[in-house]
Amino acid sequence: MSPARALPGGLAFEQEFDGHRTVVWREKDTVRLQARSGRDVTVVWMGLALAAFDMLPPGVVLDGEAVIYAQGKIDFAAAQSRALSTPARARRLAEDLPAHFVAWDVLLHLEHGDVRARLDDGRRALLLTCCRSTAYSRRSSWCR
Repeated sequence: MSPARALPGGLAFEQEFDGHRTVVWREKDTVRLQARSGRDVTVVWMGLALAAFDMLPPGVVLDGEAVIYAQGKIDFAAAQSRALSTPARARRLAEDLPAHFVAWDVLLHLEHGDVRARLDDGRRALLLTCCRSTAYSRRSSWCR
């Protein structure tokens, strides 16, 4: 058996990232990060919030994964530990292992509003416009 060079029938795939599911809300004067449960997790992922404030225009909402790399690999335990930390402990953990955000979908776009009803290909193109010039920040990496 050998690896396939292409997927059959126009199929597509997304790489799986083992982190903490996070929605990023870039608002006019702030950024809010929300867990899948609806809980506000901005304080434990403050590096990502600061990077999003610098890099995303107001009015954008992205869905993705907050991940932490340790020894060259994504470390799920480290991400879960950070997600469940107190703000003070999260700051200490971030000093050793900064977080990264992997965006895979745009939900709200500055120019196009709520784009959830669009087909995936259309949203993918809009996501790329949000992330095109924001591949790296001194605080965290962004949009992979």
